[in-house]
Amino acid sequence: MTDKHPGGRPSKYDPAYCEQVIDFMALGYSLTAFAGEIGVTVQTLHNWRAEHPAFFDAVRVGQAKRVRKLETDLLETDVGARVTSRIFALKNAGPDEWRDKQQHELSGPNGGPIETTGMDVRNLSKEERAALKALLLKAKGNQEEPE
Repeated sequence: MTDKHPGGRPSKYDPAYCEQVIDFMALGYSLTAFAGEIGVTVQTLHNWRAEHPAFFDAVRVGQAKRVRKLETDLLETDVGARVTSRIFALKNAGPDEWRDKQQHELSGPNGGPIETTGMDVRNLSKEERAALKALLLKAKGNQEEPE
């Protein structure tokens, strides 16, 4: 292990950590838990991911195996509290597939872009300008009447 930190200290990185992180996360543990297991900070693991492509790949595999473990556990249980806790864990471990967030997309005719046109306030009547000003003030939280 010839890797050194910027300050000259030798890195604790060991290529054996690649297989260890995969095996550890396959048990359902997080990357933070792996940091605790080997006695380093999670920031150290993030640094190793940036410095060692093999470790980066191993963590990605470990994360996928962790999600698989959590999903398997969820599918095999029928106890309410365990189901809830496992769903919570999956929302954090696999947010791309296990999130509550819903996305909506709007489109124009035939799936194309929505066409918009600009408004030239110079062409508005005095009443239309007053109504527009009132709307803008209301939107800003100012309930004053326009002049």
